[in-house]
Order: sequence, then structure tokens, then C-alpha cells
Amino acid sequence: MFPKDLLIIDIETSGSDPYVHVPLQIGAVLLDRETLVEKKSFVSHIHQDEHFPIEQWALKKIQIDYNAIAQAPRMEDVTEKFVATFGTDVIVAAWVVAFDVAFLSQLLKSIGYQWGREYNHHALDLFTLTWAHLMQKGWNNIPDSETVFQHFGLPPRGFHDALEDCRLEAEVLRRISGGFPIPNS
Repeated sequence: MFPKDLLIIDIETSGSDPYVHVPLQIGAVLLDRETLVEKKSFVSHIHQDEHFPIEQWALKKIQIDYNAIAQAPRMEDVTEKFVATFGTDVIVAAWVVAFDVAFLSQLLKSIGYQWGREYNHHALDLFTLTWAHLMQKGWNNIPDSETVFQHFGLPPRGFHDALEDCRLEAEVLRRISGGFPIPNS
């Protein structure tokens, strides 16, 4: 199906601007390139100082456990463990890839890596792929993630959790993957 295993990432952040806001949690699942079965997973809070900029939508979307963030490993340690867990010879995917890759770039920079050098700069945007699938089924509106997940019969989320979100996204990909044949290269 895919030329390499697929690494679905999700990064919960304190806001939408990677130049101002900080990553608070990273989650990822590695899917087998042929079967889309989960092979590995990873989740970690990321240490931040007590005072960090936060947008109101982030407060509503994620449950910020200030104690977990204060006691979490440093950004560099989390990133090194993330890279050691999955390597870099993967296809990176995310629900809104531009958002997550911007914050992944911030994490990679903390250990001297660069997006596009260590990882292939091409990444799979799962929202766009899912939206295209839903448009083929007659959807005209742009749905949010919760609407999509419930459309596919997945359980409703409370607060966002990076690993849970990755697993929900992987399940949506499994359910739509028959609609987009991917040639072997």
C-alpha cells in the first residue's frame, strides 16, 4: 500500500503559532506499510516552564496537566526518544500535517535535526485525504475532526490526547484506504 511504514503524529500545543507557542505532548503510532496495523506507539508530555503562552482554544481542547508538564522530560530528551523509537525512514502523516510538522520541526531543532533533511519533506495530510473521501460520498461541508470520527463510528473524545488522536486517525485511514488506491513504487 505505502512504500514505507506510516508514522502518524499528533502534537498537543499551547496555541497555533510555532514561533510563540510550545508543544505540550507528542503522540505517535507507526503503522505497517501494507496492513496499516499498529507496530509501535509513543506518547510523552514535554517539559515547559511554569509560565508559557496559551490560547483559550487550547485550554478548551486539551486537558493541561501542569504537574505532568512540569515533571515531564525536557524537549530534547523527548525528541531523542521519539527518533530512537521510530527512526526517520518513514512517511510522516498527521491530521493537519502543516500544523503538526511545524511543531515537530521545533522539536527536531532542539536536537540539531532538520525537517526535510532527516525526514522526507513530503508528508501525508490525513484530514485532506479524509475530506476528499467524504466529498466523493456527497459531503459538501468541511467537517471538524470530531464529526469525522463520529461519522466512522468512533467513540467521542473528551479532552484531546495525542496518542488517542493518532489511533483515531489511524482507524479513519484504515476505513477510507480502499477508496484511494496507492500505486507501488
